[in-house]
This record gives sequence, structure tokens and C-alpha cells, in this order.
Amino acid sequence: MALLKLSGIVSAISGKFGGSIFANGSQGNYVKNNAYSQQKRTPAQTAQQNKIYLTTQQWRLLTPAQQTLWKNEVVNYPYVNRVGDVVYYNGFQLYNLLNSNRLLIDEVQLSNPPAFKVIGNPTYSISNANTIGISIGVLNNVLGDRNIVYATRGLPPNQIPQKKDFRFVTYGGFTGGNYTFPITTPYLNLFPPLEVGQRLHCKFKTVVSSTGEPSQIEQQTSFLVVS
Repeated sequence: MALLKLSGIVSAISGKFGGSIFANGSQGNYVKNNAYSQQKRTPAQTAQQNKIYLTTQQWRLLTPAQQTLWKNEVVNYPYVNRVGDVVYYNGFQLYNLLNSNRLLIDEVQLSNPPAFKVIGNPTYSISNANTIGISIGVLNNVLGDRNIVYATRGLPPNQIPQKKDFRFVTYGGFTGGNYTFPITTPYLNLFPPLEVGQRLHCKFKTVVSSTGEPSQIEQQTSFLVVS
């Protein structure tokens, strides 16, 4: 769902256009995809959606005191929204954000907010990608941070990937510093093998394993397959 920042001339917008629905809510005007125009979810996407559903349901089981703790914790997690404003989550949103990311990296769900930890800022690269295998390089990883990998299937070299082309592949980050880890097996569980002349595109984000906080900016790179 995307937020819309309107001008003094246009103060509200609503309705459908193509595959998008324009509406306004408590946090302002926004646009979201029309579900009827979207492709069916893959099994992996369905599994991830189920994890999000789980966190939503668990929030309802928290005591009022626990929910208040999450509401008080939001001051540690400001973020810049899509129109450039610094904003804060509410307690429910923060609970879902941190726990959905912890579930993504196979950590248990938290009932109480964790102790805040500053997220690292590693540098990512595709260290190698060929018809045999793929490996990812990470520089300056902070011990305890996980490195999430999203990737596309092999694309024509001049094709610009769209958001829908990227799928969650796997994660690394069980060591600090500089390291390389293979993603061949999980990649081939999603996509066919790469072919010479294709280009692989990857996106990366960092998640603090103890809290579930994700990096706000995703790094993206690509690699041309030559062998």
C-alpha cells in the first residue's frame, strides 16, 4: 500500500483506476492494489501471509499491560514514509513489524517488546552467479544481524525488474564481519537454473535477530551470467 501526498489544490482522492484503488484512512490518503487484478500467490507467498496473520491474531491475546508496553516502545522506531515524512508506528503496527520479521528468520514471536538494538549497515553484493551456483557477499555485518536475500529468475540482460519479480530466497548472517554464503539450493527451489546471457537481480535487507527491526533501505544489485 502506497501513501499519497496531495497538494493544496487536490485535497482528497478516491476510486479505482486500472489495478489500483485510491482511498483515504486514519493515516492519510493511500493507494493499494486491486486484489481482483493480481496474480495468485505462490506457496511461499501464502506461507509468509500466514505468518503475518499469526502475528495479527496473537496481538489480540496480549494483556492490556503488554499492549501498552508496545505502544510506549514506538519512540525507538521512527521511519521515513514514502512521501518523505518522519512518522511512528502505533503499538499494533510495531508488534506486527518486529514479529513478522522475526518469523521470517525463524525466531520465536515476542509477547513483550525487546530491548532496542542499533541495526548494522552491511554492504551486499552478488559475489558469483553462473549456471552452477550463486553466492552472496556481505561486508561489515554486525554479529546478530541477519541478511535477507530476495531475487528474480534469470532475466534478459536489458530488462528492468519489477517489484513483483523479486521473491524471498533465504537469509544468512550467523557471523559478523565479512563473509560469503551460497544461496543455490533455495534459489533453485524457486526458479530454474540461470542461463548464460541472463541477468540475476537481487535485493537485500538487514534484520536485527533479537528485535526483528528491518533496515529501512533495501540494497539492490545485479549480475550478468557469463558461464
